[in-house]
Amino acid sequence: MEKSDIVEKLEKILKNLNNPNIEVRAYAITALGNIGIKHPQLIEDTIPRLVELLIDEDPDVCEVAYNALQDLIEKQQKTIEKIIPKLKEVMLRVVAETDMFKEYHLEDLTRFLKETIMERHPEVFEDTIPKLIEKLDNPSEEVRKRSIWIPGGNRRERTRNS
Repeated sequence: MEKSDIVEKLEKILKNLNNPNIEVRAYAITALGNIGIKHPQLIEDTIPRLVELLIDEDPDVCEVAYNALQDLIEKQQKTIEKIIPKLKEVMLRVVAETDMFKEYHLEDLTRFLKETIMERHPEVFEDTIPKLIEKLDNPSEEVRKRSIWIPGGNRRERTRNS
């Protein structure tokens, strides 16, 4: 497929990120990830949207987004710089919006954050730690747990490493 063909199809792919059909959204994410690996400049503005899909209501869509972003980060190292602000925003939403995230989803997202950002670039989260510490005074037990889980890992990791 030629570069001009990709550019023409890109708009259609982007529209499908909002499609109500889960399979169509997942396909669009995969297509964007594949395009981004070969032509990152074509999806540069779309990468923050892929990060938003990490917290999609459907766990399958989230998993496809994790995989696409991990491939982009591994094969296009500059990608990580573009998504750090969005990842930080997503992380704080996960902590605060407790009813939106099921435990398994939190564990998957925590793993993704740790593998892609925290382990590679811990300095980028230094300004986020005080925000998480503030959440430790929240009346919601779930918010307090998540404030600890995000930088410290999840239950499965702690159990496995004990």
